[in-house]
Amino acid sequence: MKNYPFTILFFLLTLLLSCKKEGVEKSQKCVKVLYNREYCQKDLHQVLLLEPNEDATVYERSDTTKIYLMSLVNLPDSLIKSKTPFYLKYHVDQKITDRYKSLFCTTDLYPSTINVFNGASSTSCQ
Repeated sequence: MKNYPFTILFFLLTLLLSCKKEGVEKSQKCVKVLYNREYCQKDLHQVLLLEPNEDATVYERSDTTKIYLMSLVNLPDSLIKSKTPFYLKYHVDQKITDRYKSLFCTTDLYPSTINVFNGASSTSCQ
């Protein structure tokens, strides 16, 4: 009976440490971007990536140059309509992407991938 509280504590700690968060893959990435426009919904904004990126939607212009677009959830007001390039930190969350795609963004002329904003910097990704 004396070890009963320790047994419960050990069981709870083991249970907590063995649990994993589901759904969100939070491998943060960083890329240099320029604000483009509001996208489909007030809380989504599209950015133009200034370098190739595998998480972006790629469009080829008539002169064969490529543009890379990405839409973001949670972009702060300070970055909206900014004319200055900035370094964007983001992560891919498939559940959020699927939710936004199913609710909105079905008729946009230039649809783009939807990712989650994590942070920004004016100088670098570090």
